[in-house]
Amino acid sequence: MKKLSVVLSLGFALVWGNTVLAQNMPAGVLVSTVDCKLNAGITMPQAVAWARNQPRNGPQPGLEFYRFAQVNAGFLENYDFRIAQYFQGFDHMVQVVSSTAGMPANRVQPAVRATDLYTCDPATRSVATNRTVNTDNDGFTGQVTLMHTRFCVLEEGETLADAWNFVRAVNANYREAGNNSLMQLYNREIGPVGNMQIAGRGVVIAAVPATVQDWGQRMDMGRDGFRALEGVTSPFAACNYPAVWLTHATYRSQQAQAQ
Repeated sequence: MKKLSVVLSLGFALVWGNTVLAQNMPAGVLVSTVDCKLNAGITMPQAVAWARNQPRNGPQPGLEFYRFAQVNAGFLENYDFRIAQYFQGFDHMVQVVSSTAGMPANRVQPAVRATDLYTCDPATRSVATNRTVNTDNDGFTGQVTLMHTRFCVLEEGETLADAWNFVRAVNANYREAGNNSLMQLYNREIGPVGNMQIAGRGVVIAAVPATVQDWGQRMDMGRDGFRALEGVTSPFAACNYPAVWLTHATYRSQQAQAQ
């Protein structure tokens, strides 16, 4: 099964498009995702091991993660995990897609195909821009960690730059309190337009501590009196759909490992 298809298909619609960037907001990288369900009798460790052992010939994404949903009610009704692949830009994505399209429909390793392990839903494919707020973060360089995400909807009149400034301010509060976990802001570029997209006003805020243990310590900060929103003005009408993902690193390019 091809894990990455041509993303600029007619079945996709632009949600945010080419947003004018704030002066201090980086261009970011692109993240292509698709949602998948494990086949009967298959476990997540089996799927992860298969992905890590795949031959990586030709152009490859910079990073690839298999994210197993732990807490995400709507997602878990239909899927088990999400495949996320990272690209420097659309040209890089096209190179990888073109290379994959020239390969057999299923890569063999050995005699085991992706479709023997899981089934992905092409209707869920999307591309988002991912911007890292704190590039000098503690870093997730291991094999597995926990990732916390929250979907937020901007107030009318607020912009992506306002969301960026909000996440920067929240991250500054965490850093001052001694926690420097990776924080990111996602906005949809291409993908199916659903109720959660709210005409381009939806963004996702993610926190990715370096380890599972670090995630637990970060979550306990609020229980111990830390207030992440202290002195921060929110541009959002609502922040809902909190989710937790057990994130497995299945591939890192040499360039990504060096960063």
